[in-house]
Amino acid sequence: MKLKNVIFLVILIILFSVNISAETYFAGRSASKIEAAYWIYKSKKEFEKKIIADRGEVFACLNNQKEKKLYFGGALNNKGAIWQINYNDEIISYETPKESRSIYSLLITDNGDIYAGGLHIYLGGFVWLKKAGSEWEQLGYPVGAAMISSLAIDSKGRLFAGGFAQSEGKVWLYSNNKFDIGSVLNMAKEINCLEVHKDVIYAGGIKSNNTGGVWFNEGDNWKEGENLKFSTGIYASTINPEGVIYFVGAGDEKRHVWENSKGFWNAIELDDCISLYSIESYKDGSIYAAGWNGKRKGQVWIKSKKSNEWNAFALDDCFVIRSIS
Repeated sequence: MKLKNVIFLVILIILFSVNISAETYFAGRSASKIEAAYWIYKSKKEFEKKIIADRGEVFACLNNQKEKKLYFGGALNNKGAIWQINYNDEIISYETPKESRSIYSLLITDNGDIYAGGLHIYLGGFVWLKKAGSEWEQLGYPVGAAMISSLAIDSKGRLFAGGFAQSEGKVWLYSNNKFDIGSVLNMAKEINCLEVHKDVIYAGGIKSNNTGGVWFNEGDNWKEGENLKFSTGIYASTINPEGVIYFVGAGDEKRHVWENSKGFWNAIELDDCISLYSIESYKDGSIYAAGWNGKRKGQVWIKSKKSNEWNAFALDDCFVIRSIS
């Protein structure tokens, strides 16, 4: 083979690899019937739908770029479900972590270990672990947990699980091979998301007065953050490469995104939006948020680094988007 042909082939392979890994995945539920599905964002206006399972639900999505696999967590036939799908959209495996009812959160470590948080058939909130190259195992029961909806690992390598116990929002720390009794966050009714930036852990959720709440931990003590104006609930969070924090959820009027830049919270309006359940930021400065628009339509809002505008895209045959990866 001639040298120029070899070079051309290498360039094609590189471009193909970059294109594949750069795609964004939106996991949720179809509108026409109850089925687990995901949508692939391929260009500025093109979304391609893929069906995972009939009668299934998806709540969490994880993109393992190192192994070129997607993980989707949810429920099927009243049992927890985790699907592995490769970048060619082929289902590699379908697994049910032992005694799981539903999976609401997925987290991957640098060494390839995967944590899953959700609902145990008998105990309530629970966490499972799949070590790289191994099967799913039960990690532990956060004491008193009714639901685990979020997971995070801090800069010290410590695992935290967020959710609620009875009517209290709590965060549990995994230490010495077990979860502690959990920290009750002031006025917290439920914790829906955890985010780590440097040495600080942020939590978002719903307060006992049914407003959105934010808390942070700079050591071993949780403190309540400022009130998020117009917020009625926080469901997801992200931090962009510049350290700007975003929380999304439900709010009065059109406000569903809250941005913290330089210590000040800014409520951002989105057109045609009822609630947001997921948000992700990327190295190129773009931000993707997703949820539903109240018209039986799952919808995606995209903001590029070059613009302050959020562009909305309604997805075909999509009822709601629960997770982005």
